[in-house]
Amino acid sequence: MAVTLAFTEADIKSAAGDRSFERGLGYLDQVDELEVASREITAIVYGNSAYRVRLAVGEEGLTGDCTCPHGRDGFFCKHCVATGMAVLKLGEDLPRRIEATRARRHELTSWLESLSKEDLLAELLALLDDDPDLRRTFELRAALANADTAEVGDAISELISVAVPYLEGDEAEEYADDVRQAADALGDLIDAGQAQEAIAISRTAIGQLIAAAAAAGEGGEVIADVAQDFLDVHLRACEAAPPEPAALGDYLAGLLLGDDHGFGPDLDDYADLLGEQGLAAVRERLAAAQR
Repeated sequence: MAVTLAFTEADIKSAAGDRSFERGLGYLDQVDELEVASREITAIVYGNSAYRVRLAVGEEGLTGDCTCPHGRDGFFCKHCVATGMAVLKLGEDLPRRIEATRARRHELTSWLESLSKEDLLAELLALLDDDPDLRRTFELRAALANADTAEVGDAISELISVAVPYLEGDEAEEYADDVRQAADALGDLIDAGQAQEAIAISRTAIGQLIAAAAAAGEGGEVIADVAQDFLDVHLRACEAAPPEPAALGDYLAGLLLGDDHGFGPDLDDYADLLGEQGLAAVRERLAAAQR
């Protein structure tokens, strides 16, 4: 017997809050590609962009993730509400949808297991040839697996490079996903004991993000938000391998002077690393800019 999802409208409202719940009801007709498993739901919800939604039902109750800005901040957003309500709207058809999803996944798994290693590799390479973004993701993973910091830097640089003069809507969201993935990879490099290299790579990436924010049009806000991930990873790297305070202060001051790109470091986070010498370097450069 298929397992049905155990949540109610009241659970959705509790997770979202009154305001997001009411707003989500207006997006029921915008839910597409709804796929329902026994404990997980995925969908695309169309708003200002096409947002990817994932709901999960577990011991902690109903939780949701969404690629919209509100969802990125960890909230159960209106798109999550719309997805959950769309599932409840299935009514008696819900068990059949769950079973259909299970059958499709079982069929896919069985086919993959039937392939030889060579055939599976051929299928994967064909996918990578057709999807440059996916290929760059795998290139980054390969560089991390080989502990090749030069390759990691190149892969991150390519992953967050801007291929178009302006990023808007879906393009901005997809770019933000790439940036987060690159920041996570750099965090792995720090954990592997290569924080010194991570500092240099993060600075290059932050420079790219400054250029991307300037060129992104309406998508600049999305990029500025996700750029904080690289500022966070830069701080982590500096804490693991403290740089010379004056040089660090000069670099941070340069970022603060270019605040028109919508993001910048918080000096309080770097206070222990800067010390008096580093803070003096910050003040000196800022004063020179004012003069």
